Amino acid sequence: MQGRKGDYMSRCSGYHAAIKTTVITIVAMVGLLGVTACAAPSRNLSDPAKFKTVEHALRTDLTKVVHDFGRERRHANAGASGKHERDCYNLKNNVNFVVLSTIRSFVIGTVTADRNSMQSNINHMRRDRSDFEKDIFDFINDGVARPAGTQLAIRSITTKISQAKNNANGTIEAVNKVVHNAYDVANDLAARSCPGSGPGGQVPRVAPLT
Repeated sequence: MQGRKGDYMSRCSGYHAAIKTTVITIVAMVGLLGVTACAAPSRNLSDPAKFKTVEHALRTDLTKVVHDFGRERRHANAGASGKHERDCYNLKNNVNFVVLSTIRSFVIGTVTADRNSMQSNINHMRRDRSDFEKDIFDFINDGVARPAGTQLAIRSITTKISQAKNNANGTIEAVNKVVHNAYDVANDLAARSCPGSGPGGQVPRVAPLT
């Protein structure tokens, strides 16, 4: 009887030990998960897709400026042909209105803001590339072999930045050209029919990306 009791107690002690070990393991795992969940999230890197978003915005800006320029030319042609209002009235109230109140304000506001957004994205991407290069350099200094593909990754980032900048600058240049033409049309009309009443030479210009 005593032997069976001893066996029973021994088995129970084994069970208790196993349960205790399992509980400790679960608690440790929960603790690790809790630490992981509470850890600060990694810093978000710039998303190359933002380049496409801003490029699209700039192209949309160009489309609007071209549309407004067409409206201005229609007003200028109507006034010059004498079919509607007198030339000077048409210049001041229609042609100049499109140039100064529509095109100029849009370029100074919306187009410039989109350009600055693209510049900010480019600057962010350049900082990310620089940080990446510094990290790789630190690894190498610590005796870690250069990871495969790092040079290709850096070149790919550089190419992406260059393409985004060139594409956006092409659109910006086109916007500036349309705006300059819009001023020329209005000033030429003023020279012919209403001297001194054109929009003048203070043509707004969107700065290219650097």
